[in-house]
Amino acid sequence: ACVVGDLRPVFLPLSFTEDGYGYIAEQTVNQMDADVIFGSHPHNLQETAYIGDTPVFYSLGNFISNQRTETLGADKRYTETGAIAQVRIEYNKTEGTVVGTEMSAIPTWVDRYSSGGKTVYMIIRLDEGLDQNAVLAASGHLSRAKGALEDANGILKLH
Repeated sequence: ACVVGDLRPVFLPLSFTEDGYGYIAEQTVNQMDADVIFGSHPHNLQETAYIGDTPVFYSLGNFISNQRTETLGADKRYTETGAIAQVRIEYNKTEGTVVGTEMSAIPTWVDRYSSGGKTVYMIIRLDEGLDQNAVLAASGHLSRAKGALEDANGILKLH
């Protein structure tokens, strides 16, 4: 665990699966008195949840990576998507307690294309501005980015 001021965020190598990682996150909240949990490891964006009032990001996916459909195969498209976690924690310093939390995330997608004989990687913010994104216009990957946005919104369930 890591203490930031009086807050207790926890960073865990976990993912949400049917074999108990939800249980591990729940035990972490209970035993470590965590205020937020950031999970990682499976290289795929995974769902978010609250355990009580504690925000849990089971996996933020890949921020930048060469794990792509071009290198791993078409069934690995989820490795191209990630998220930047955003958490707002309202803290009562007098009482030493968290009195409110909100979580959100900014979905991201790794675009990979060639330019001037070099391979270029760009992190694309997945939002309503995709149609005007100059990088996607240059790479020709707008439809893939739109698919990644749809996937991310379905997985994160924050909207």
